Amino acid sequence: MKLNTYFLLASQWTHLGVCETFLSDVIPDTLIQIDNCVHVRRDRKGKKGRGIYVRVYISDKLPFHRRSNLASSDIESIWIEIKYDKRKPFLLNVVYRPPDSEQIWIDIYKLHIAQADSTNCLHFLVT
Repeated sequence: MKLNTYFLLASQWTHLGVCETFLSDVIPDTLIQIDNCVHVRRDRKGKKGRGIYVRVYISDKLPFHRRSNLASSDIESIWIEIKYDKRKPFLLNVVYRPPDSEQIWIDIYKLHIAQADSTNCLHFLVT
């Protein structure tokens, strides 16, 4: 998907998660920033293969915070807690599952889900 398509999608939604295999930490935020959105990113570091870049665009009008306590170095993902007005907050998880991943990846991700279940949030998972 081309970057201008992301810009169009993000302008219509309050949050958008993306996993991209051709971006890396050498690409500055200024090249991929979208107007009226806050950009949260996680670059692949210390692993074999092409760069994996997990990112989340969130409307700058939404209160949110990154839940780093739900992430680990084993799974390439970002957890974000979003709060809408007086409603119960929900978790947005953008995760990249490598095509050659084995059962251990699923087992580790299940632990992440169990940990997320222990929060006081609704879940919204993006894979």
